[in-house]
Amino acid sequence: MGHQRLEKWTSWISGRIKDEVITMHMHWETWSHVQKMLAANPALPNSYWWAFMSDTYGITQAVAVRRQLDTHRDVASLGKLVSEIAEQPEIVTRSFWLRLRDTDHPIDVQLADESWRHTFGGEVRDHLDPAIPKADLDAARRASEGVRKYVDQHLAHSDRQAVPAPVPSVPELHYAIDVIGHLFKKYATLLTASDWITLVPIVQYDWMALFREPWMPEGWSG
Repeated sequence: MGHQRLEKWTSWISGRIKDEVITMHMHWETWSHVQKMLAANPALPNSYWWAFMSDTYGITQAVAVRRQLDTHRDVASLGKLVSEIAEQPEIVTRSFWLRLRDTDHPIDVQLADESWRHTFGGEVRDHLDPAIPKADLDAARRASEGVRKYVDQHLAHSDRQAVPAPVPSVPELHYAIDVIGHLFKKYATLLTASDWITLVPIVQYDWMALFREPWMPEGWSG
């Protein structure tokens, strides 16, 4: 049973969760580059396009944040993964972690063991300390509370009875994404021994080249 759980959790974090977390960070990186470009050109005219671009980015990212921290029964999200691990921490053992690291040299084994003790073992040592994933999930939910409330009230359910949640600011949105990124890195390391330096993929072409060309063809009137 424990082996099946580990396989499921590994499949989750190596599949859709990874893809969606990377997409969130790629969208953030793209947004940031475009904002820098726009700030460098104050001669650009006023346009509804700016509101459309901001609304589309904000809604897409807010929904993505809520989805990753959803812990309902039938979801396969990062939040659900961490909550399940907190409920069955004995499945993730120190020996499992050391096998994942595949270390033979005594110094590497010692470093891996110290990493386990400081990051995952806590007060338990032999298997994951359940207080750690619980605290991690609580922190992520606090960091994203405003974003999740906004999505629940205005995008997902349109709750007319609730006190209206304010529109989250871009810094608030980015902070929630950053916290989710750190959460993903930690539990990807726990389950797959992967060490993520960055969650922003490198695009293999000049994706900003289109901004160097006129968008509206000569003579086009719409």
